[in-house]
Amino acid sequence: MATCPEKLLEQFEEFELDLEVEDILKKVKEECVLDQGVTQFGQQLKHREEEKRAAQREREVLVEQQWTPGHYPHLTTDWFIEGLDYCCGYWRYQFKRPFTLPPVPPPSPDACRKKVPPPLQSPSRTPS
Repeated sequence: MATCPEKLLEQFEEFELDLEVEDILKKVKEECVLDQGVTQFGQQLKHREEEKRAAQREREVLVEQQWTPGHYPHLTTDWFIEGLDYCCGYWRYQFKRPFTLPPVPPPSPDACRKKVPPPLQSPSRTPS
């Protein structure tokens, strides 16, 4: 069981670590004052993000206007096909199967003949 002085020592060490962290944070804030280049870069990023959102909204409106159920135009674009080629080169083999069943083969000429079963031999007549 920990005694009272040991508990106090642990609490003091934790408090001391917290003070060190706060001092380090103060120094970092003082030394790393944002210069004009960093703030300008941040503004450019914010502007680009707004442009991306506006373009996304325009694409959504366009898709809503031109969308027909069952039609997936994004699955036929060049970038999508190239992505499939890059990810899994075997994807095309799944689509090489014919869409319709093959034609039924013509009936064989032997189909109209009756098949006669071969004569059965009784077990007593077989030579041993």
